[in-house]
Amino acid sequence: MNGQNPRERMKMTLIAITVVLIVLFLVIVGCFLFAIAVLLGRIADNLDDCLENTEKIVGQAAVVLPGLGRINQTSRLLAKALPALIDVAKSAPSDWFPTRPTLRSRMPSR
Repeated sequence: MNGQNPRERMKMTLIAITVVLIVLFLVIVGCFLFAIAVLLGRIADNLDDCLENTEKIVGQAAVVLPGLGRINQTSRLLAKALPALIDVAKSAPSDWFPTRPTLRSRMPSR
């Protein structure tokens, strides 16, 4: 027994097991932090892509923005005129509006 009593051996064994468990815990925490870092990197890449797309949209909107008032004014005018246009179309003779050919009439005969 190498001159150690069983109590001292048990104490040394518990200390060794504790050190091994602490090292194992630190390895697991390190792996977890590495996985979190990878995920955060992917999120950062996605946010960068979103920023680029947002900047493109802002650039496209800047072109439309000066004419937006005119577009809205024209849309309101058309919305007010639409019922009158429908009434005119209903009262117009049918020969003014040619009928569209059906799919079967356009298909070549076999």
